[in-house]
Amino acid sequence: MVINYNEILNPLTSRFRIKLNYMQKFTPNDLLLYIFKETDPHKSNEIKDAILMDIDVQNEFHHMQTLLHELENAPINDLILPSDGFIDSIVKQCVTVKESVVA
Repeated sequence: MVINYNEILNPLTSRFRIKLNYMQKFTPNDLLLYIFKETDPHKSNEIKDAILMDIDVQNEFHHMQTLLHELENAPINDLILPSDGFIDSIVKQCVTVKESVVA
């Protein structure tokens, strides 16, 4: 009996390639957009497939869901809010940018 190693290795390498494609194709931002239902139907279907087929994407997705759930349920006192000075600096920068665009 002759063993054809190409036939044995081909399915393995093709599965590995699929996994790499999923990992490289979707960013954490893509997953967040998916969670908030901000992706188009085609992209949503691709992300669903990636979550089902790739354990790394699945883990990242579940991790994000857990963090968002914790944030949504955290008491306001436990959240770190930006200081008034930080907010003022952002507002000043926005006014400066707006003035430069209008001018």
